Amino acid sequence: ARADKSELIDRDAAWAAKRGALESVYLVPRSAGREMAYAAYRTREGRSLDDFAVWCALAEEYGSDWHQWPESLQHPANAEVAEYAAVDFHRWLQWQLDDQLTAAQSTALAAGMNLGIMHDLAVGADPNGADAWALQDVLALGVTAGAPPDEFNQLGQDWSQPPLRPDQLVANAMRRSRPT
Repeated sequence: ARADKSELIDRDAAWAAKRGALESVYLVPRSAGREMAYAAYRTREGRSLDDFAVWCALAEEYGSDWHQWPESLQHPANAEVAEYAAVDFHRWLQWQLDDQLTAAQSTALAAGMNLGIMHDLAVGADPNGADAWALQDVLALGVTAGAPPDEFNQLGQDWSQPPLRPDQLVANAMRRSRPT
């Protein structure tokens, strides 16, 4: 009712309402088939899903900038981070999102859209966000990427996104990437 009276969207209030509903749905026991599908999704997404879910749980408690968290939680390999690995709600949320995007894509293709839904392809990561926290061993934190000067922007652009470190990609053999 408040939202109908305002021109602004109160995203925090909207999320609080949605989260309550999602938590209720999460607690409903899944059928054997849905449980198998969820297990297959978790296996397919692997470590990247786990890292994101843990980051979400930590961000809820300590805020979204992992640099401001207690030092013992600032790296995903730290022992203290393992306590948050049991938090499953955020893994489940990503599964729900994936299911909904898959259904929307299928519907779009069936309706005759040649490409279906086109997603934005991020060229980098927020230096304070989940990807930078999980991939900090392969990112050049403290360095930012951008674009050189051109006719549109004579000063160039600073995208405030840390670039990947090729030497660390090789050294880590991209262990944190999605399994093929």
